[in-house]
Amino acid sequence: MRKFKTSPLPGPEVAFKFITYGDMGVLSPATGAYDIAKYVLREIKKGNATQVFHIGDISYAMGYVS
Repeated sequence: MRKFKTSPLPGPEVAFKFITYGDMGVLSPATGAYDIAKYVLREIKKGNATQVFHIGDISYAMGYVS
Protein backbone atom coordinates (compact mmCIF):
# COMPACT_ATOMS: atom_id res chain seq x y z
CA MET A 1 0.00 0.00 0.00
CA ARG A 2 1.25 3.50 -0.84
CA LYS A 3 0.38 6.61 1.13
CA PHE A 4 0.01 10.17 -0.05
CA LYS A 5 -0.13 13.16 2.27
CA THR A 6 -1.63 16.41 1.04
CA SER A 7 -0.63 19.85 2.27
CA PRO A 8 -2.33 21.13 5.42
CA LEU A 9 -5.26 23.53 5.25
CA PRO A 10 -3.93 27.10 5.04
CA GLY A 11 -4.06 29.37 8.03
CA PRO A 12 -1.94 31.79 10.06
CA GLU A 13 -0.80 29.06 12.48
CA VAL A 14 0.07 26.47 9.80
CA ALA A 15 3.67 25.97 8.68
CA PHE A 16 4.10 24.45 5.24
CA LYS A 17 7.64 23.31 4.47
CA PHE A 18 8.65 21.60 1.27
CA ILE A 19 11.70 20.67 -0.81
CA THR A 20 11.90 21.53 -4.49
CA TYR A 21 14.71 20.39 -6.77
CA GLY A 22 15.17 19.57 -10.42
CA ASP A 23 18.31 17.54 -11.05
CA MET A 24 19.37 14.21 -9.55
CA GLY A 25 22.99 14.55 -10.69
CA VAL A 26 25.14 12.39 -12.96
CA LEU A 27 28.50 12.19 -11.20
CA SER A 28 29.22 8.88 -9.44
CA PRO A 29 27.63 6.52 -6.89
CA ALA A 30 29.44 8.46 -4.13
CA THR A 31 27.81 11.73 -5.17
CA GLY A 32 25.02 12.97 -7.40
CA ALA A 33 21.68 11.19 -7.32
CA TYR A 34 22.44 9.02 -4.30
CA ASP A 35 23.38 12.00 -2.12
CA ILE A 36 20.34 13.99 -3.26
CA ALA A 37 18.01 11.10 -2.35
CA LYS A 38 19.69 10.72 1.08
CA TYR A 39 19.46 14.45 1.78
CA VAL A 40 15.76 14.65 0.85
CA LEU A 41 14.87 11.60 2.97
CA ARG A 42 16.87 12.96 5.93
CA GLU A 43 15.08 16.33 5.78
CA ILE A 44 11.67 14.64 5.66
CA LYS A 45 12.50 12.39 8.64
CA LYS A 46 13.70 15.44 10.64
CA GLY A 47 10.39 17.17 9.94
CA ASN A 48 11.98 19.89 7.81
CA ALA A 49 9.66 19.15 4.89
CA THR A 50 6.23 17.64 4.45
CA GLN A 51 6.28 17.44 0.65
CA VAL A 52 8.79 17.10 -2.17
CA PHE A 53 8.43 18.58 -5.65
CA HIS A 54 10.83 17.04 -8.16
CA ILE A 55 10.71 19.06 -11.36
CA GLY A 56 12.95 17.22 -13.79
CA ASP A 57 16.04 15.29 -14.86
CA ILE A 58 15.23 12.14 -12.89
CA SER A 59 16.14 10.03 -15.94
CA TYR A 60 19.86 10.65 -15.32
CA ALA A 61 19.63 8.76 -12.02
CA MET A 62 19.51 5.30 -13.61
CA GLY A 63 20.83 2.53 -11.40
CA TYR A 64 20.49 4.38 -8.09
CA VAL A 65 18.36 3.04 -5.28
CA SER A 66 17.56 5.26 -2.33
